[in-house]
Amino acid sequence: MAGRTAVAWAALGPLLWVCALALQGGMLYPRESPSRERKELDGLWSFRADFSDNRRRGFEEQWYRRPLRESGPTAGDMPVPSSFTDISQDLAGGNGVNTLEADISHLSEVRLTAQMSPGPVSDFYTLPVGIRTVAVTESQFLINGKPFYFHGVNKHEDADIRGKGFDWPLLVKDFNLLRWLGANAFRTSHYPYAEEVLQMCDRYGIVVIDECPGVGLALPQFFNNVSLQNHMRMMGEVVRRDKNHPAVVMWSVANEPASHLESAGYYLKMVIAHTKALDPSRPVTFVTRSNYTADKGAPYVDVICVNSYYSWYNDFGHLELIQRQLTTQFENWHKMYQKPIIQSEYGAETIVGFHH
Repeated sequence: MAGRTAVAWAALGPLLWVCALALQGGMLYPRESPSRERKELDGLWSFRADFSDNRRRGFEEQWYRRPLRESGPTAGDMPVPSSFTDISQDLAGGNGVNTLEADISHLSEVRLTAQMSPGPVSDFYTLPVGIRTVAVTESQFLINGKPFYFHGVNKHEDADIRGKGFDWPLLVKDFNLLRWLGANAFRTSHYPYAEEVLQMCDRYGIVVIDECPGVGLALPQFFNNVSLQNHMRMMGEVVRRDKNHPAVVMWSVANEPASHLESAGYYLKMVIAHTKALDPSRPVTFVTRSNYTADKGAPYVDVICVNSYYSWYNDFGHLELIQRQLTTQFENWHKMYQKPIIQSEYGAETIVGFHH
């Protein structure tokens, strides 16, 4: 056996030597090892376009020797890797700017040092913090004492192929679309998003209604003590994770529950009270599809959020009724509860025959 092994190595030796010579100068795939550090460079970067004739101005002026923003205007946040022309909404290749109604993006950094026996350790954690106030009157939502009008969308994290996986290019594209629309807010329908999304909102001044996964509570048997305890635990997790984001201005505890049920009234009252105890600084709501006379949870919210699909869920095809129905709806809700109202969802199905 030993003789056969020796013969095999004798035969393979020259071949392996030739292969080694042929591979001289080849590029090794970057792998982490005890002697090598592998550092990812993906994420959000700032870019500045060099429009000089020879495209050498950046090198000649050594833009790279100091923070890029000090050398001139930058193109804003750009995810790496991605395609610049696909991400941007501006035909000129830059990001458009919409003036927002509330400025919540002045962030300061809090630096924390861990104190351990026998002395401090060299470990630091920086946390961007923004300071602002939120209040509600009978007819207005106030941020920093000024009326704020929610002009935005119900966002989702889903995307083709990627699914719910986090993706920087998709996120930045979404934010460029929001700014292109002139939007200043969105609701996390119907679950908390990745923290990177809220970090972007803090920086861009986008206001967030942060919603927990309380969706599908459509049957009486769902409003039981087991579900209630689980729901309150979920709200605790959401509040604890997102409470330091100034972009978050309101908690939503559910989407379209069967709030016309008597059992739903007590259930929603308890969840809302629990959320207020966790965070007294923010208003609490849930999104309803019930009639204003029948909703058992509405008395406990700070803001009425209503989903309306006139001409889709009812009165199929009668678009001429929508304006009058909406006006009547808002007047009735406000007359009964004297609270601000948000039209949280609306629409009418455009495919004939698909009303149900």
